[in-house]
Amino acid sequence: MPSYEKYTTTVIGAHSVPRWYEALDRLVTMGQLAPGDFADAQLRATQAAILEQEIAGIDVISGGELHRRTHNRHSPPNAMLNHFWQKIPSFQGETKPKPITPHDPNVFHPAAICRGPIIETVDLGLVDEFRTVSSFARKPVKITMTGPHLLATVAHDEHYNDIFPMMADFGKLLRHNFKALAAADGPDFQASVRHGAPPEPEVLAEAAGQATISFAMLLNLATVSNNENPSVLWGFLRRYCPSASPETHPRLDGLVRYAVAYFRDFVAPKKSYREADDVERVVLMQISSKLSQLPAAVSADQIQQALYDIARSVPRYQDHSVKSATAARPGVSNEFFNMIYAVLLGENRGPRLGSFIAIYGLDETRDLIDKALTGKLLHESRRHPEVTAPELDRNR
Repeated sequence: MPSYEKYTTTVIGAHSVPRWYEALDRLVTMGQLAPGDFADAQLRATQAAILEQEIAGIDVISGGELHRRTHNRHSPPNAMLNHFWQKIPSFQGETKPKPITPHDPNVFHPAAICRGPIIETVDLGLVDEFRTVSSFARKPVKITMTGPHLLATVAHDEHYNDIFPMMADFGKLLRHNFKALAAADGPDFQASVRHGAPPEPEVLAEAAGQATISFAMLLNLATVSNNENPSVLWGFLRRYCPSASPETHPRLDGLVRYAVAYFRDFVAPKKSYREADDVERVVLMQISSKLSQLPAAVSADQIQQALYDIARSVPRYQDHSVKSATAARPGVSNEFFNMIYAVLLGENRGPRLGSFIAIYGLDETRDLIDKALTGKLLHESRRHPEVTAPELDRNR
């Protein structure tokens, strides 16, 4: 039998509850057991979950999320959501049914109601959970945490009336608690994204073609403009599609405002540009020269094709493993695009460059390349200078 190299293992999701769990929960509801009795039972179930993981040879142990689990008639994700919601003052109190699927109105879960701002410094109990699990476990411990998207999308919102700032405030709350958790001997984190996906992109159509505006692209627009004003991003968007506005595209406006908030809180403090080497400098100058030759009404696809043509001429960026590649027309490796993201955006990944340049602007992209080649991007401080929105948006 072949021998395989050992790798680190952990468990994803909640541990199965014992059969007696729901019965005890009902006895508490009927007043025949005190809540403290059930809390003691939860602790015993947590100990059993830890022991089962260690017997199974799991390397990184969790508490099985069992102490978060009450009202067992609801699924584990809802039990965990309710556990954290009730620790946040603006969510405390009664819940309200919320449908889970449009196919059956009788399938719902009890969702908390947000009636005020989410305070960043609320203690979610992660440090106490870490210490409790660590006191029983003989192996490294991890703590699981629901992500901000799930916490926001599943709740009822009567305060923000906009999911994006609500998610941003949840993100700040989690960051505060993660810092406290890291200070408590640094366990592993696992953020849950169950039942949550990135927002769907929006398509802006114009005579020259169409551009798909994803959250990632908006975030990169905020990055290169280094600005927290939504009107600046709308200026870029309206220059590509003059008929677009927050009124005609309210969902896109929500993405815009969330992108600038996310840039301010999470991206700006960690932006890290790198200097281009000699080969990369030549390539960037070629890109700048090519952009100067393109017509103002050039489409995103035409820009993308121009970038491919430049990359194909550079041996470093040629990919002969691409199915359609030939000796005369090789494919283009991801290293080409990764270089542009790192040097121009200070990121290790980014949007489809043809669409990004079409939205950001040919001249603006050339200016960005010039700043990179002269070292201004590399040495730029983390201050946020004022950036004037493009002409079409100045009167907003």
